[in-house]
Amino acid sequence: MKSKCSIEDVEDMVSYLNKYLTIRISNPTELFSLIESTEKGKRHFCMGIRDLLKYYEAFSLMDEESLIKYRKVVKIPKTNTDNYIPEDDKVILAFRKVEDDYMKNTSL
Repeated sequence: MKSKCSIEDVEDMVSYLNKYLTIRISNPTELFSLIESTEKGKRHFCMGIRDLLKYYEAFSLMDEESLIKYRKVVKIPKTNTDNYIPEDDKVILAFRKVEDDYMKNTSL
């Protein structure tokens, strides 16, 4: 889990697992209901569950058929799209700065 995420994201996932996963889940329907009832941090909670399922798979703690059923229930919510489009002069300025920095570092 830590290799693909920042420490802060991992801490958030573990925090939301600890907060919401307080009961034993016995079937995908219960997990779906729990996810739907999640008010805050649904994305990190779902990511944490997905990583928990990967752990179960890696150590053969759950059969493949069950893993598939649970994974179908745990969908990672999309984040808000970024609609910001910088002005042309800001993009050109940024590219010039990158080019200048590159030239300074390669001319040594």
